[in-house]
Amino acid sequence: MIRRYSIIFFVIILAFFSYADSSYTQTRNKSVKIRNNIRKQKFYLKRIKRNVNIIGDEVIIKYKDEKKAEQMIKRKKFEKIRGIKRLKYNKIRIPKTRKIEDVITELKKEKDILKAEPNYIIKKSGQTIQDEYYSSQWGLKKIEWEKCLDISQNAQTVRIAVIDTGVDLNHNDLKNNLLSGYNFVHNNANPYDDNGHGTMVAGVIGAELNTIGIAGINPNVKILPVKVLDHEGYGTYFDLIQGIDYAVGQGVKVINLSLGGEAYSEILKDTIDDAVNHGCVIISASGDENNNLPLYPSGYENVICAVDLNEEDKINYDANFGSFIDYGAPGIGIYSTFINNSYKYATGSSMATAFLSGMVSLLLANQPALSKDEITEVLNSSSDYVPEYKLKSDLKIRRINAYRAMVLIKKIQETDICIIDMKVTPENPAKGQDTEVKVFIQNQGTVKTPQTPIKLIIDKKLIKTLSFPELDPNEVIIREFIWKAE
Repeated sequence: MIRRYSIIFFVIILAFFSYADSSYTQTRNKSVKIRNNIRKQKFYLKRIKRNVNIIGDEVIIKYKDEKKAEQMIKRKKFEKIRGIKRLKYNKIRIPKTRKIEDVITELKKEKDILKAEPNYIIKKSGQTIQDEYYSSQWGLKKIEWEKCLDISQNAQTVRIAVIDTGVDLNHNDLKNNLLSGYNFVHNNANPYDDNGHGTMVAGVIGAELNTIGIAGINPNVKILPVKVLDHEGYGTYFDLIQGIDYAVGQGVKVINLSLGGEAYSEILKDTIDDAVNHGCVIISASGDENNNLPLYPSGYENVICAVDLNEEDKINYDANFGSFIDYGAPGIGIYSTFINNSYKYATGSSMATAFLSGMVSLLLANQPALSKDEITEVLNSSSDYVPEYKLKSDLKIRRINAYRAMVLIKKIQETDICIIDMKVTPENPAKGQDTEVKVFIQNQGTVKTPQTPIKLIIDKKLIKTLSFPELDPNEVIIREFIWKAE
């Protein structure tokens, strides 16, 4: 009888890092619960004329004399929790049967008490994500997008062209981020979307950060909708060339091309090169024909190409896999905006392209002077490792990580050793069977890490202690060993 193991790996990093010269050091993937069972309640603060959150049984007092304050606390049957002698503050706990408003009024009448206030609750600063369907956006979590909000400061507005089937100009999650565009299919100034594809691309890139719908990667971007594909999703190179030329004239910094054709065109290539020379970053889709042949414009050297991966960083089954592909990005089961003010799931390299475009626009918003070559360097140095067995043929790519890229351009020093992947073969070993375990480790920080021992535990039993050498930023190392199933 084959025993099915539930294999859980616990990683204990035994080395601790500190850098005295670091002006800003962050630690990722750590969660510390400071206090349980907080008795939170509302308190009306007259000064600002609204209710605020407080800890319902705690009061902070400022006293004249410490000894007299201690006597008062004992007399009133309060409990002293902590004091700050230099400032003459005490934090006290009151009985749960007492109303905090009454206690504060009472304390203010004490001649030895200078001030009395509730213990107000604070929270970290940054944007709160309240979009209705944010929980469905696994791709944003995969690229650690939410962490970018806390370090995205003084960001500028970046213009990005979505050259596609158009965009739903009245979509509630997009309309405030849309510029006036153009329709090259019907030669008019109404780039409406009668297919839905362009609207989905636009949503991934720049849906507003509000209380409805989804969140875009760069919610403060300005999207230039350019329609070059008809209601069935087809168009011509000429319309595409017109669209690119128009976008350059409108001063965009990024051009998203979630489209492609099989034919190599010198004219299209010249148009692409001209756009790059004007400071545009062009990002295009790899295609979904399940072959290693390039589509264009993704096959041109000046274009950054994206392929679609799932939540486990596995390449889509019908994705192209040629050497012209530069990066992987979330692209399978992506929830986004759709025509008629609606939402829908989509899969394909078009979605991966939108993820990459949105991320590049976010980088440019925070560092406008970045050139295409510098952006490529940042992407190369900040992308997460993808094991080759998750890809196709001999394709070797990494998956974008927005937070790591932001940390890099902000010059934030950070230590972060991560287990990227663990492969167990066979997945369900029989008792006594030799099982191959492969562990993938990547230094995802911005500083070199020292030698690090890591413990691996299976079914609560220590199986192996692995030693990892010094790792440079972005370096990956793989360790293999045999485990005999018990």
